[in-house]
Amino acid sequence: MSYIAGIDIGGTFTDCVIVDGEGRLFPGKAPTTPDDRSEGFLNSLTSAAERAGLTLFDLLAGTERVLHGTTVAVNAMVERKGAQVGLITTRGHQDVILMMRGNGRTAGLPIETMLNVAESKKPEPLVPRTFIREVDERVDFAGDVVVALDEQQVRDAVSSLVSAGAEAICISFLWSFKNTSHERRALAIVKEMVPDMFVTIACDLIPKWGEYERTVGAVINSYVGPVTRRYLKATSDRLLANNYDRPFLIMQSTGGLAPVDECANAPLLTVGSGPVGGLEGARFLAGEMGIANIITADMGGTTFDVGLIVDGQTIKSTSSIIGQYQYSLPVVDVESIGSGGGSIAWFDEMSGVMRVGPESAGAQPGPACYGRGGHEATITDANVILGFVNPKHFFGGGLDLDEAAAARVVGQVASRLGMTLQEAAAGIVTIAEFHMADLIRRMSVQRGFDPREFVLLAYGGAGPLHAATIARELGISKVIVPLGDVAGAWSALGVATADVLRVLERSQIMYEPFDAEQFNEGYRVLEDEAVAYLTTQGFAPESTELRRFAAMQYGWQVHQVEVPVRGASYSAEDMDRLIESFEAQYARMYGKGAGFRQAGVQIINLRLEAVGLTPKPVLGLYKNKNSMIDAAPETRDVYWPELHETRPTAIYRGTQLSDGQHLNGPVIVEQDFTTIVIHPGESAVIDKYGNIVIEVTQEKAV
Repeated sequence: MSYIAGIDIGGTFTDCVIVDGEGRLFPGKAPTTPDDRSEGFLNSLTSAAERAGLTLFDLLAGTERVLHGTTVAVNAMVERKGAQVGLITTRGHQDVILMMRGNGRTAGLPIETMLNVAESKKPEPLVPRTFIREVDERVDFAGDVVVALDEQQVRDAVSSLVSAGAEAICISFLWSFKNTSHERRALAIVKEMVPDMFVTIACDLIPKWGEYERTVGAVINSYVGPVTRRYLKATSDRLLANNYDRPFLIMQSTGGLAPVDECANAPLLTVGSGPVGGLEGARFLAGEMGIANIITADMGGTTFDVGLIVDGQTIKSTSSIIGQYQYSLPVVDVESIGSGGGSIAWFDEMSGVMRVGPESAGAQPGPACYGRGGHEATITDANVILGFVNPKHFFGGGLDLDEAAAARVVGQVASRLGMTLQEAAAGIVTIAEFHMADLIRRMSVQRGFDPREFVLLAYGGAGPLHAATIARELGISKVIVPLGDVAGAWSALGVATADVLRVLERSQIMYEPFDAEQFNEGYRVLEDEAVAYLTTQGFAPESTELRRFAAMQYGWQVHQVEVPVRGASYSAEDMDRLIESFEAQYARMYGKGAGFRQAGVQIINLRLEAVGLTPKPVLGLYKNKNSMIDAAPETRDVYWPELHETRPTAIYRGTQLSDGQHLNGPVIVEQDFTTIVIHPGESAVIDKYGNIVIEVTQEKAV
């Protein structure tokens, strides 16, 4: 028997899903180990192996591919535990990364923080001015060398930075994407002088205009580079020590996999890769079920992550923001808020109201009910009090929750608010659910999509707990909790279904009327590189796809829109149709009449996705033959916030459910790794794949 293993590290738990040759799925989960995440990685593999009846050694001996979504890079940024970076740049441009763009004080911040103008500030510099060095060199906008690179100044800069304590170096010169020679020569000098130094050159990572965004991306890559490289090496060594010496591929935020060595050199591509894995899994399932439009709702211990699939494809963004730093990299568009199971309820002393998140209890100490020293009320504590979460069946029974501790911390909130214990718990959960619904509204409505035309796919350890309420708030009529217990480790399965992907870009500024031959030639250059790359990765032509996109905007306007370019060669008539596609997409995103057609249209950037198609799991039909199917469900008193009362509620184990079975709410389904809540007045059915499909009522039950 051969296996594919997908592993996703989250802030609280590390998830694993093993897929065998018959399409059977074996999920596993282990606590994330922040001090050495490779330990949690192996523990989650061991957990899944045990479910498959295997030892870790035997599992890895029969595994064809290990695929991994990692949070190491993003954690290094969020926690500010990256390397000390030294930046070498063009003389006269040392302050680019410090000045930022005009929105530097508010980029990526939640609206309530943005509105507090008096306290808004730029983020702490990733590179302090004392670690920035300027050198004489200049390439102009056409790519011509105006001032030759002063190599001695580069050597002096490297010596000075190393002496000052630089642990990584970034090189970003003006217009380097038009002529890479100066950056490549500076890279060679650094490698001559300090062979083991982690170095990033901007032209390799972000080869397009936008001096600030290009520099920021390259600096972040160097900032997270050493810690990511150490983690990937430690994990590779652990796999090798346990009988695995085959492909180890890493999930990228661009929506595909890449060899571990590539990601060790370009760790910026792994930022946000875990949530992106979840979207890839959703796209795979949508294709199997024939669903065109899906909103994904992934709630773990730390965050709530949302993404969109439209007409079977993930929505992508041409830029990303982390820690208020914005960089230009084409990534799958996933937005997150600090609203996970560990998110803390707290009081805003200025307004006197209760808030929930974004601060989280994390994996250590975790919610108070974990019994590890947490002393503040969290969403998980509230769910225990309401009766949604079973203290004796959390984590498959592997972690007994302390209900008394949950009552103590939620009781403190109740006392402050003058409420009963259940009312306070309901308040915590309701505030969090409205935050989640607002995020989905921003992700859909503000992009021109009506959420009522989508299905909500809920997964993660806590997503199915809250999905039906979120859907009701948004007018969504159907929620799908995918593939039974696999929903609790869904991003890991998504990683296992992803393709190998290399994104190639070319800055090609063109003005209307467009030269079709120049346009086609730009793609030919990218395609030659793409085909060579896929060939070296072992993909035959029939197992590859090349997907083309063009970033366009109205003449000298701000907002760029990326438009699919279908077909291998464009004529003048095709270019006219491309403009029509751009205008239609611009109107959908920004409103009819928002575009200024008289300004003309520009093409700014060409992008090519080189895809190596990997074998996909074959989903077997769900045929549960467990002896518990015919057993009567248990009952438990559950406080239903919409009813403002406690009701006896049927409690099913996931192993009790059979395909085709109907459930009428109120019902709670307890899987090992997640819990599904079906509210009063709602119904659900188990479909042929083992998905739990909930029909959401828009009227509250009485």
